[in-house]
Amino acid sequence: LLFQGPVHDSLLRDLLESLHTAPSVRCLLTGPHGSGRTRLLENLAGRLELLGHSVRQARANHWVPRTTEPSNPQKAPHRGPWTSILELAASWGASIEEISLRLRKGDRLHTFKVLCEALEGVLPVSGAVLLWDDADDMNLDLRDWWTHFLTTRTETKLSLVMVGREPDLFLGLLSQQAMPKPS
Repeated sequence: LLFQGPVHDSLLRDLLESLHTAPSVRCLLTGPHGSGRTRLLENLAGRLELLGHSVRQARANHWVPRTTEPSNPQKAPHRGPWTSILELAASWGASIEEISLRLRKGDRLHTFKVLCEALEGVLPVSGAVLLWDDADDMNLDLRDWWTHFLTTRTETKLSLVMVGREPDLFLGLLSQQAMPKPS
């Protein structure tokens, strides 16, 4: 779903209904500066949490610890392009130290698989929602990882809403060209 222009209540209602009723939703929203993308995510997060969903928010290249659930994300010993994914997995209970050890072995495809397994392995049984703001500002490694996740994890329990300014970013995220090649 792409939107151009101000956020309307009907879009919020439609997103809320989809995220509340479907087992997994992938939604990509774009709009110009000042169109209300961040406000939409804030409203959506609050309403989903009231309905009992496990919701996390992230922004560009960093993790935003916004949740009503008690969590204590561990400090990531592995700093780099994967920090936001590591901290996101930790917010649902993953051990950053264990994941970091597994990341040190293998090529890029191995890294992508480890991160996918780590995130999916700790998602609540009932599913989870991730709201990712300013996706345009993601680093290229993280963008490639999301492309891998979106194209290989079709049965995930993670619903994802990404927002940004540029529709072309999202077309790139969904293209097969960014898939990592085995070395």
